[in-house]
Amino acid sequence: MKSDLQYENLNKLLVNVLDLGEKIKKIINKTIEALGNLDVNLSREINLFECEINKIEHEIENACIKILSLYHPLASDFRKVTGYLKFITDMERISDQCTDVCEIIISGSIDTNFFLDKILEMFKEVSGMFERVLNIIKNPNETEANEICIFDDKIDSLFSGIVHKICCVISDNKLNDTNKSAKNEISLEVRAAVDLLFVAKYIERIGDHCTNIAEWVIYVEKGFHPNLN
Repeated sequence: MKSDLQYENLNKLLVNVLDLGEKIKKIINKTIEALGNLDVNLSREINLFECEINKIEHEIENACIKILSLYHPLASDFRKVTGYLKFITDMERISDQCTDVCEIIISGSIDTNFFLDKILEMFKEVSGMFERVLNIIKNPNETEANEICIFDDKIDSLFSGIVHKICCVISDNKLNDTNKSAKNEISLEVRAAVDLLFVAKYIERIGDHCTNIAEWVIYVEKGFHPNLN
């Protein structure tokens, strides 16, 4: 039988997980803004959050370990604590992906907006995925969790389309050895294209982390972990 203290600790743990999720949501939205405007200053500001996110992750990890060691929770409570540990791991990795996007913005290599609209479209879809994920952590729903996992196929499709178009740009840029100026100009364009590929991949990975969290929500509720990613 659970004590009042155990209930209190589990509820506090959920509140802390959701608070971390809200911070991650803010980071995602700020990163979208920074990418849309190629805002170096905002990107640097976003990267300053990384230490705070890591600190919060470790605090929640320690709280989970404390509950496991003191109360030896069984069945659904054990699944909750395990699920919370998995949630925060993927949330922290989402923060890492946003930091990676910001590092590319800071580098200044993206000096053109080709395909940026498509990448931003994908990023906004992923942001919506994460918001849905926060909702099912707060109010678990197996059907919604499955739909989030299925939605990741759309993200993968958008990513594949972006990769194809950028690769076409790179392959179409044949360097003219007799024109050094043109060669340098093309090299800058190719560098921008390659960095945009990385940006697109980081965003696609955020979608994968959202799927991971949705799968763990199903585990917490149903006691089995589906592989839907």
